[in-house]
Amino acid sequence: MNIRKLLVSSNVAKKVTYSGKNSKKFIVIHETDNTRKGAGADNHARLQYNGNSRSASWHYQVDGKEIVQSFKDDAQCWAAGNKYYNQNGIQIEICVNPDSDFKTAVKNTVWLVKYLMNKYNIPIENVIQHNRASGKNCPRYLRSGAKGINWKQFIDMVKGIKSSTPKKEETNNIPSTYKIKKGDTFWGISRKYNISVNDIKKYNPNVNPNSLQIGQVIKLKSSNSTSKQKPQPKPVSKYPLPSGILKYGSKGEKVKQLQRALNAVYFKVGKVDGSYGPATKDAVRRFQSMYYGLKTDGIYGPATKAKLEQKLKEMNLI
Repeated sequence: MNIRKLLVSSNVAKKVTYSGKNSKKFIVIHETDNTRKGAGADNHARLQYNGNSRSASWHYQVDGKEIVQSFKDDAQCWAAGNKYYNQNGIQIEICVNPDSDFKTAVKNTVWLVKYLMNKYNIPIENVIQHNRASGKNCPRYLRSGAKGINWKQFIDMVKGIKSSTPKKEETNNIPSTYKIKKGDTFWGISRKYNISVNDIKKYNPNVNPNSLQIGQVIKLKSSNSTSKQKPQPKPVSKYPLPSGILKYGSKGEKVKQLQRALNAVYFKVGKVDGSYGPATKDAVRRFQSMYYGLKTDGIYGPATKAKLEQKLKEMNLI
């Protein structure tokens, strides 16, 4: 596997990186979130090379065809949403565009991670998700396993361990009851419907598994599982978000709400004073830069509110 270099100029770099030298203690794994056709490694590398309109940067982008490097490993890129990990971590973006094979992109990323680990003596426990750095649901497909590879499998691949794809439990196909047939055992029934023997025993406390009778009916689901649950009241957010537009110069309780929420998701504004000053504008701009498609203008509006609400939910603050 080769690494193609398309390094940004020093003029571009100084606008989207810190001035210090990266210690290279961590490798931070991201996914691009850009699902448009053509949004592969070359596209993202050229975006950085030409001067990214967002205040964001990352060292490598990887797709199913290639690895492209945009910044030297010593650069302190702005990608992790956390100053410490920006200053001490190498940032890798896995492309998720539909015309690239995601599994191949992950395999290429595994190669790159191994290469960097060996080059800089980085331990496996320091290969982390973007989520650990900022709380963002990223890399979301590796976190969910929705594209066929989950985070554990990714780490196992880096370690060189083969891991099987976890089977989905088809709980919707499990009947509520089952009629005992000749030769049936709790263990055999549990294998057939992918449920545990302990669950079968729990649902049938008065049934002796050692003396099952042909024609006997047992339960395979809790009687509560099919009953309608009462709708739960919508939880009250600890950090209610204001509606409307807020920008530099705005004042009042709505600004305080925004400031509290930004502080809670680690985009610090400092003191909650109800004044939309330089610190609040900068925090909003930094937050916007983390999401593809958000305009990084430092103005709070409906689109920024939606992403901030999503972030609060991801961090269990709603």
